[in-house]
Amino acid sequence: QLELRRHHSAHRWVTLPPMEIAAKEPMYTSTPFSQSPPGIPCCLACCVPKVRGIPMGAQKMDAEEAQEWLSKLEGYWKLVPLNAGAFAFSDVHIHGDSYVVSGNQSGRVQKQKLQFMKYTEADGSTTIFCDYMGSKFIKIDLDGGELEIENALGYA
Repeated sequence: QLELRRHHSAHRWVTLPPMEIAAKEPMYTSTPFSQSPPGIPCCLACCVPKVRGIPMGAQKMDAEEAQEWLSKLEGYWKLVPLNAGAFAFSDVHIHGDSYVVSGNQSGRVQKQKLQFMKYTEADGSTTIFCDYMGSKFIKIDLDGGELEIENALGYA
């Protein structure tokens, strides 16, 4: 689990998924954790962890609502690992509909697109997904400056 601190505010936290492979379309499924991430060759599919996917019936967030989320998240953030070895990067810059993670020993950066979807659970609550592989918000307190995301592999 990670904490992500906005550089100019010590009171904003978020957890982001450490995924390098992104889906271009929602990976709909009725059985979570049954699909390999996109781009994995068949010969390696058995060796790669499966992703949660997006529940059948989930809908892409409309452009206006997605833009509201992006506006609230935009800026520079500092990753603060909560578990040793949980994440290789230290910095995140969210701009537009993407985020770039950087600050690792190798000097490489990783760019991911934020893709918002909503799903109404059986109890009437709404789950918000932030990518097409199944990374989802598990705690949302934007006024309090906190956001936790459980990535598509199931790690929070």
